[in-house]
Amino acid sequence: MLGILAGLTRSDLKIPSSVYEALSIYLLLAIGLKGGVQLAEYATLEMLFDSIVIVVIACLIPLLVFPVLLKLGHFKRADAASIAAHYGSVSVVTFSLAITFLEQLDIPYEGFMIVFLVLLEVPALVIGVLLARYGSGTISWTGLLHEVFFGKSILLLLGGLLIGYLSGPAGMQPMELVFFDMFKGALAIFLLEMGLVAASRVHALRTYGVFLSVFAVLTPILNSCLGIFTAYLLGLSAGGALLLPSLVPLSPVPRIVRCDRAMSSSAIPLSHHLHGGYGHPITRDWQTNTCRITTRDLMYPIFVFTSLEPEIDSSEEDIPSLPGVKRRGLSSTISHLQTLVPLGLKSVLVFPLTDEAKDDRGSPADSSATLRVITQLKKTFPEILVAADLCLCPFAANGHCGITDPDGHVLQRSSVERTAEIALAYARAGADVVAPSGRQDGCVAAIKNKLLDAGLGSRVAVLSYSAKYASCLYGPFRDAVGSAPKSGDRKAYQLPPGSAGLSMRAVAADVEQGADMLMVKPGLAYLDMVHRVKETFPNHPLFVYQVSGEYSMLHHAASNGTFDLDAAVSETLVAFKRAGADVIITYFTPRILKRVAGGGLS
Repeated sequence: MLGILAGLTRSDLKIPSSVYEALSIYLLLAIGLKGGVQLAEYATLEMLFDSIVIVVIACLIPLLVFPVLLKLGHFKRADAASIAAHYGSVSVVTFSLAITFLEQLDIPYEGFMIVFLVLLEVPALVIGVLLARYGSGTISWTGLLHEVFFGKSILLLLGGLLIGYLSGPAGMQPMELVFFDMFKGALAIFLLEMGLVAASRVHALRTYGVFLSVFAVLTPILNSCLGIFTAYLLGLSAGGALLLPSLVPLSPVPRIVRCDRAMSSSAIPLSHHLHGGYGHPITRDWQTNTCRITTRDLMYPIFVFTSLEPEIDSSEEDIPSLPGVKRRGLSSTISHLQTLVPLGLKSVLVFPLTDEAKDDRGSPADSSATLRVITQLKKTFPEILVAADLCLCPFAANGHCGITDPDGHVLQRSSVERTAEIALAYARAGADVVAPSGRQDGCVAAIKNKLLDAGLGSRVAVLSYSAKYASCLYGPFRDAVGSAPKSGDRKAYQLPPGSAGLSMRAVAADVEQGADMLMVKPGLAYLDMVHRVKETFPNHPLFVYQVSGEYSMLHHAASNGTFDLDAAVSETLVAFKRAGADVIITYFTPRILKRVAGGGLS
């Protein structure tokens, strides 16, 4: 309770990971030693029969629980197997507390019960791994047996059991102070850590929903009833009848012995899912560093009307604040790109423009008309990488990058969930890259999980607008897409222009969540951050967005004779590359394709 209280009140109380690891080793070894001593004293043929019965039950429980989770809970196979194995294995903490309770009340129990603690862990682990990997062709029996019998937890339990058995009560007497008398104190500190962890995961109850909550309550009750009934059939004492069901985990909390993380798909850090980052020939190019500017280093941002009306589909409109840049219908966009592909155009960043009614959830973002744009572009230009900008602001009535409450504050959880839904829709429509630009915490992880769950994680990459600043240089863009906020601004979620440490934390968070590629936006005023991000994360392709304001400034200055436009554009490109950028998103792409197609700029 102290740990839960500390966690809920956001206390700075924390058990260092090294202490937690040492406690785990100590508790496992102490339990094994005590079990070995008990085995030396009470080993009989009757205990052997009881052990066989217990092992059979340990195998049956995950086999019964697994189909319930798979069919009724709609869990992924690996996750269902992970949870099933959890409920078929043991709870060291619960068992230890039960022994303490019996000893305080002077209730006798069978001394060999602690042997079951070791026996029950192995079959549950084996069954869990087999359930998770059955039919996948990935079962390595050598690896599985090594994992089961030589993993840290099992090795300590079995090793302690053997040492305790060979030493016997007399041999273990000199070590009683360390391994037996101090056990309760170590257990108390371990329980404190469990309380802290449990408090940190209270919010997950809403994520898991009613089914898992009910399941978590009913399953240990049913398992305990089975344990009591088994104890009765085996003729165990009242103390033994209490201890046997206490071996069953009572809740999905952290345990000393843990097999589930090894099997669950969520156990693999999102940052370790790499395939999506090089699933396309262009993303593979982006994973290789170069000092030259070539056509692959340019991404062309395009504004596309989603309307199905023929006159809009073939139309194009000038954008007054963006000289030379146009809004186009889908047919007009295709015709425009057909002139650029022969010049070496490799990738586009799509900004859909809707004429549908906007609402609080940004419903037009994944409407059939919007998805049609992505599908048709990919169908017409299969060789081009199609990246889809992913934000609610062009589609939401409030003009913000997320769902807001009545007071205009962004609701982060709802916004992240909605953004992930749209990302999945874009991926299914054919996008090679989804690019979340809303700067919502946790968005990258939500998108990666959505893509992985849908089987698209190895095909679709996530380009995160990691260091996107609350800049005044976005003005022309907002004119182009009609995305200016109806009230307030975006300073609550876009980064302060003067921030450096905060920006690096934001980038690091996206890397940890599995972002395949990173971005700094705007570009010229933030070259220091381009350099800093690349220095810190050299193995992630880094994009820089030469935003609409930067484009317009160069264009207007050149039109007034301040400098030569081509020379200025070339200089900015070189500056971006010198600072560490791998890919440059720029509206100048059509203008410079001819120059770089002949061998690049240096």
